[in-house]
Amino acid sequence: MSNIQTLKSQPTLPTINAPKLVRVAKATKAKPRYSEVADLIRLQIMTGRYAVGSLLPSESDLRVEYSVSRHTIRDATRQLVMAGLVLPEHGRGVRVVSDKSTAQINVVFGSMEGIERYGRLTHLVDVHYRMIAADSTLAREMQCGIGDELLHIQSFRVPRDVLTTTGTAWNETYVLGKFAGMIEEVETWYGAVYSLIEQRYGERIISIRQEVTALNLKARVAQKLKAKSGVAGLQVKRTYINAFGQPLLMGFNTYVGTTFTLAMDIKS
Repeated sequence: MSNIQTLKSQPTLPTINAPKLVRVAKATKAKPRYSEVADLIRLQIMTGRYAVGSLLPSESDLRVEYSVSRHTIRDATRQLVMAGLVLPEHGRGVRVVSDKSTAQINVVFGSMEGIERYGRLTHLVDVHYRMIAADSTLAREMQCGIGDELLHIQSFRVPRDVLTTTGTAWNETYVLGKFAGMIEEVETWYGAVYSLIEQRYGERIISIRQEVTALNLKARVAQKLKAKSGVAGLQVKRTYINAFGQPLLMGFNTYVGTTFTLAMDIKS
């Protein structure tokens, strides 16, 4: 247990500095290589590494950075142009013209299938993770013992590709330690994280507890979402529960309030 760190934080949006998981863009069956690279460049634009008004690195530099061919970089650039993020300038390069390719979307959740469909429109990128020991707050939320191991994931939940108009969220997820092996697949998984646990471990989620909170974004989260500190935000907390009433994972998605609307169908 000497390598476990105790997380002391508020019940929502804990503040930690987790080690970064660095991975090269890699192709999956669900998405071509150029689209993966376009997603990564889009994230660099959104987080300010490639600032609006600046030129992207040269084609040769991008090829080296993402370990891909020039054709892949050119196809990725075309996607970014179609999304309105960049524009080629003859003799100069490719200039960043916007850091907002997403539009407001109304997400309607009337069932677990609806949540799964939404999951397939998005995925987690820029993943940080570590094993922690549950403090009293997390132990109560996850119905586990104080000191039990949890996998803590911090990431961005972004649209599946640069042409998908869903809001970008800052994501924090807590998973029971016995399922920590799922981290190996989380960045290449398209779908809800709970369905990855179901597939890999044979578990079955039978209910999802959803809580929606309006808040003002704290400086740390606002900076990640390229917003001003204190602006309106929306936090969606979901707890995924198995047939025995045990929460297996708990996730927080936080959005800038103007980029995401949550709607629910309630049927008799």
